[in-house]
Amino acid sequence: MGQYLGLPGLILALPMTAILKVVFDAVEGLRPYGFLIGEAEKPRPPIKSWQQLTDQLPGRIKKVGKVDPKSVVAPT
Repeated sequence: MGQYLGLPGLILALPMTAILKVVFDAVEGLRPYGFLIGEAEKPRPPIKSWQQLTDQLPGRIKKVGKVDPKSVVAPT
């Protein structure tokens, strides 16, 4: 879109996409298209202290680096 409308097109592309997302999510038949544009992540509860943060970090790190052994292909 930016090629056709130049700088104003680049600036307007984000709000236009957001409007389309809201419309797609509101209309039952268009919900799959809204999903393709993107789904919001589930909000996490706020961390209120450094202690909570340090308690949660090891669990979050394990989730990020977790690999399913069945999906790993051995090098040949």
